[in-house]
Amino acid sequence: MTSTSLDEILPEAGAFCVMDRGYVDFERRYIFTLSAAFFVVRTKSNVLLQRRYSPPVDKTTGVRSDHTVILTAIDSAKAHPKQFWRVSDLDVTTRKRFQVSH
Repeated sequence: MTSTSLDEILPEAGAFCVMDRGYVDFERRYIFTLSAAFFVVRTKSNVLLQRRYSPPVDKTTGVRSDHTVILTAIDSAKAHPKQFWRVSDLDVTTRKRFQVSH
C-alpha cells in the first residue's frame, strides 16, 4: 500500500492500519484517531516525542515500556495534536528491540 492509497480508505471505528517505519504522515494518522480507528507503525528514531504518562509494565512479557506521548516538533504537533500510545518491546529470541506507536 502506498501513502496515497490511504486517501482511498475511509477508516472505520475499531479498524487497524499497519504501516512500516518509513511512514510519518501525521495528518493522515490523525484522521484515523478522529475516526476511532488505530494506526500502528514502527516508530522512527528521529520522531520528536514527549512522554506524558508511563504505567508499570511486566518486563517478563518482553514489553520494556508503555508510554502515552505527544509530538513536539511544531509541524508534526499541528498535524496530530492529540496524544497517542507508544510501546517498546524486546524480542527475547533475536534480542531486537521494537518501538510501535498508535
